[in-house]
Amino acid sequence: MKNLISIGLAFFLILTLSAHPTQAATIHVPADYATIQGAIDSAVDGDMVLVSSGTYFENIDFLRKGIILLGESGAENTVIDGGLCTSGENSCSVVTFGYVPETAVLDGFTITNGIGTDVVGKMITGGGIYCHHDSKPTIANCIITGNSAFRGGGIGTEFGGNLPVIKNCIIRGNHGSEGGGIRVRGAATIIQCTITGNSSSRTGVGFHCKEDECSATITNSILWGDEAPHSPFGNEIFGEPVVSYSIVEGGFYNGPENLDRCIRWI
Repeated sequence: MKNLISIGLAFFLILTLSAHPTQAATIHVPADYATIQGAIDSAVDGDMVLVSSGTYFENIDFLRKGIILLGESGAENTVIDGGLCTSGENSCSVVTFGYVPETAVLDGFTITNGIGTDVVGKMITGGGIYCHHDSKPTIANCIITGNSAFRGGGIGTEFGGNLPVIKNCIIRGNHGSEGGGIRVRGAATIIQCTITGNSSSRTGVGFHCKEDECSATITNSILWGDEAPHSPFGNEIFGEPVVSYSIVEGGFYNGPENLDRCIRWI
């Protein structure tokens, strides 16, 4: 009889736990963990890491987790500074995504002083943010500035399966030989972003889309004031992304409703 009761209780507990799954946790930085990476290390899929205002001298990795990393007071007040990483280290991107699902979110940070990740020993990619190997994060409401890398000074993607969504971000003052602002290999969606003041020693200073391996779209965005003095393809865009409802200095007309000038409404 006791065995039957024990079995019944165990079965009841299994049903109860399955009907009430564990709720996602909110982890606070620095209240719960002194560093952002420490909080990420402890988080599981579905958790939120909520970061108080301040400057955090770190280079962080999402570790394949579908978590939300949120700057509590927004990008102007919450900075991740990767400047302590040295060029002798392999990974000096400020933020690294690898194999992260669509539920991975980076929201409300200034990302600065990154110098990229060494890819197969010769292609330094993604100074501020590096996406590799089937990563599908959302990067929102961020300021990405003062970073550098050979490919993608501000943001760089490498290898297959990447599909980052970059929305309502400012990408400015970054440098890269291929893509001072953003360099994409694969797919990407850019929405309501301003890409300006970036520089390149080669091509595609604002946005570089690797030929035959890029299916990027740019919508409701501004690309203006970037400089690539040695590029024969213009300062703003290299490659064939689909651009629509955007303002692109010098013109870019492979999509609907693009302008090559700013309009002042009176």
